[in-house]
Amino acid sequence: CAGGVIDRQYIPAEVTGFSHMNRLRRTERGKTSPASPDRMKNTRQAVILDIIREGHIETQDELSAALRERGIQVTQATISRDIREMRLIKVLGPGGNYEYALPEIRDGSMADRFGRMLAEAVVSTASSGNLVVIKTLSGSANMAAEAVDSLHWPEVLGTLAGDNTILLVARTDEEAPLVAERLQRLIR
Repeated sequence: CAGGVIDRQYIPAEVTGFSHMNRLRRTERGKTSPASPDRMKNTRQAVILDIIREGHIETQDELSAALRERGIQVTQATISRDIREMRLIKVLGPGGNYEYALPEIRDGSMADRFGRMLAEAVVSTASSGNLVVIKTLSGSANMAAEAVDSLHWPEVLGTLAGDNTILLVARTDEEAPLVAERLQRLIR
């Protein structure tokens, strides 16, 4: 690896269910440390957002099974807490059954939650043309991109997330630096 710095996430067996997935993150000083519980929670909640967007999840058991398919073992209490913290709601689905859905950001508390999630994850922003590159902590880009998408800013056409980088596409070259500046104000 370049420069001898290893940045791997530590994932406890209780979370993954796979002891071979236990890894340590090496810090800049070369010492190893476990990933923070907040970081693991943010990653898990980002996966939950993906699952809810991708399919028709009607029960906590179905959500738990979908998480297990992605290598994340959780308890029913953790699922309940995540649903409550994320303020997932149940709506009538196309099949006539109630399923979990994402809330619209209408109240300040959800916007505050996404602001905190971004503040914890975003390292830097830079713009070029109509693009904004957002650097995040390793493994946090999907969660941060979901938070940005959920803000429903009209200047943002969309986001594309990797492991630690988000590519945000603004409508115009003029709006990109304004979006980057707005993100910086949000994460302060």
